[in-house]
Amino acid sequence: MFVVVVAVAGARHVGATDRAYHGIRLRLPGRSHTPRADAERAFADLERILANRYRDRRAGETPRAYLEALRSRGVDERVHAVGEVYERAAYADTVTREEANEARRTVRRIALESTPLIGGLFGE
Repeated sequence: MFVVVVAVAGARHVGATDRAYHGIRLRLPGRSHTPRADAERAFADLERILANRYRDRRAGETPRAYLEALRSRGVDERVHAVGEVYERAAYADTVTREEANEARRTVRRIALESTPLIGGLFGE
Protein backbone atom coordinates (compact mmCIF):
# COMPACT_ATOMS: atom_id res chain seq x y z
CA MET A 1 0.00 0.00 0.00
CA PHE A 2 2.84 2.39 0.84
CA VAL A 3 4.35 1.83 -2.61
CA VAL A 4 1.05 2.77 -4.29
CA VAL A 5 0.76 5.97 -2.25
CA VAL A 6 4.34 6.94 -3.07
CA ALA A 7 3.82 6.14 -6.78
CA VAL A 8 0.65 8.24 -6.98
CA ALA A 9 2.27 11.13 -5.11
CA GLY A 10 5.29 10.96 -7.41
CA ALA A 11 3.11 10.89 -10.52
CA ARG A 12 1.20 13.94 -9.33
CA HIS A 13 4.42 15.75 -8.48
CA VAL A 14 5.86 15.38 -12.00
CA GLY A 15 2.53 16.16 -13.69
CA ALA A 16 1.92 12.67 -15.04
CA THR A 17 -1.64 12.53 -13.77
CA ASP A 18 -2.50 15.83 -15.47
CA ARG A 19 -0.96 14.65 -18.77
CA ALA A 20 -2.82 11.34 -18.50
CA TYR A 21 -6.12 13.12 -17.87
CA HIS A 22 -5.70 15.38 -20.89
CA GLY A 23 -4.51 12.49 -23.03
CA ILE A 24 -7.61 10.48 -22.22
CA ARG A 25 -9.89 13.50 -22.65
CA LEU A 26 -8.43 14.16 -26.11
CA ARG A 27 -9.08 10.61 -27.23
CA LEU A 28 -12.48 10.16 -25.58
CA PRO A 29 -14.02 13.64 -25.75
CA GLY A 30 -17.32 14.31 -24.09
CA ARG A 31 -20.05 16.54 -25.41
CA SER A 32 -21.37 19.70 -23.82
CA HIS A 33 -24.76 21.28 -24.22
CA THR A 34 -23.89 23.91 -26.82
CA PRO A 35 -22.11 23.81 -30.18
CA ARG A 36 -20.10 26.87 -29.13
CA ALA A 37 -18.71 25.15 -26.03
CA ASP A 38 -17.86 22.02 -28.04
CA ALA A 39 -16.06 24.07 -30.70
CA GLU A 40 -14.11 25.97 -28.05
CA ARG A 41 -13.16 22.73 -26.32
CA ALA A 42 -12.08 21.18 -29.62
CA PHE A 43 -9.77 24.13 -30.26
CA ALA A 44 -8.38 24.02 -26.71
CA ASP A 45 -7.62 20.32 -27.17
CA LEU A 46 -6.07 21.03 -30.58
CA GLU A 47 -3.92 23.75 -29.04
CA ARG A 48 -2.62 21.26 -26.48
CA ILE A 49 -1.68 18.80 -29.25
CA LEU A 50 0.03 21.53 -31.27
CA ALA A 51 1.93 22.80 -28.23
CA ASN A 52 3.29 19.29 -27.66
CA ARG A 53 4.25 18.80 -31.32
CA TYR A 54 5.38 22.29 -32.31
CA ARG A 55 5.17 25.11 -29.76
CA ASP A 56 2.84 26.94 -27.39
CA ARG A 57 0.75 29.83 -28.63
CA ARG A 58 2.53 33.03 -27.63
CA ALA A 59 0.98 35.71 -25.46
CA GLY A 60 -1.02 38.06 -27.66
CA GLU A 61 -0.92 35.69 -30.64
CA THR A 62 -4.36 35.18 -32.15
CA PRO A 63 -5.53 31.65 -32.90
CA ARG A 64 -5.40 32.41 -36.64
CA ALA A 65 -1.86 33.83 -36.45
CA TYR A 66 -0.77 30.80 -34.40
CA LEU A 67 -2.09 28.33 -36.97
CA GLU A 68 -0.59 30.35 -39.84
CA ALA A 69 2.81 30.38 -38.12
CA LEU A 70 2.66 26.59 -37.79
CA ARG A 71 1.72 26.14 -41.45
CA SER A 72 5.36 26.61 -42.48
CA ARG A 73 6.35 23.86 -40.06
CA GLY A 74 4.12 21.35 -41.84
CA VAL A 75 1.10 21.41 -39.56
CA ASP A 76 -1.79 19.23 -40.71
CA GLU A 77 -4.20 21.23 -42.89
CA ARG A 78 -7.17 19.92 -40.90
CA VAL A 79 -6.23 22.21 -38.04
CA HIS A 80 -7.23 25.25 -40.09
CA ALA A 81 -10.78 23.93 -40.46
CA VAL A 82 -10.97 23.48 -36.69
CA GLY A 83 -9.58 27.00 -36.27
CA GLU A 84 -12.27 28.44 -38.54
CA VAL A 85 -15.03 26.70 -36.60
CA TYR A 86 -13.51 27.98 -33.35
CA GLU A 87 -13.38 31.56 -34.64
CA ARG A 88 -17.03 31.50 -35.69
CA ALA A 89 -18.02 29.98 -32.35
CA ALA A 90 -15.98 32.30 -30.16
CA TYR A 91 -16.43 35.58 -32.00
CA ALA A 92 -19.74 35.30 -33.86
CA ASP A 93 -21.53 32.44 -32.07
CA THR A 94 -22.64 31.11 -35.46
CA VAL A 95 -21.42 27.52 -35.33
CA THR A 96 -23.84 24.66 -35.95
CA ARG A 97 -24.03 21.41 -34.00
CA GLU A 98 -22.70 19.49 -37.04
CA GLU A 99 -19.72 21.85 -37.46
CA ALA A 100 -18.86 21.56 -33.77
CA ASN A 101 -19.16 17.77 -33.91
CA GLU A 102 -16.92 17.63 -36.98
CA ALA A 103 -14.31 19.81 -35.23
CA ARG A 104 -14.39 17.44 -32.24
CA ARG A 105 -14.04 14.38 -34.52
CA THR A 106 -11.14 15.98 -36.38
CA VAL A 107 -9.26 16.76 -33.18
CA ARG A 108 -9.93 13.24 -31.92
CA ARG A 109 -8.52 11.76 -35.15
CA ILE A 110 -5.43 13.95 -34.90
CA ALA A 111 -4.93 12.89 -31.28
CA LEU A 112 -5.36 9.20 -32.12
CA GLU A 113 -2.99 9.47 -35.09
CA SER A 114 -0.35 10.91 -32.79
CA THR A 115 -0.48 7.68 -30.77
CA PRO A 116 -0.86 4.84 -33.31
CA LEU A 117 -0.94 2.10 -30.68
CA ILE A 118 -3.85 3.69 -28.84
CA GLY A 119 -5.51 4.72 -32.11
CA GLY A 120 -5.46 1.07 -33.18
CA LEU A 121 -7.31 0.11 -30.01
CA PHE A 122 -10.10 2.53 -30.91
CA GLY A 123 -10.35 1.35 -34.51
CA GLU A 124 -9.04 4.58 -36.00
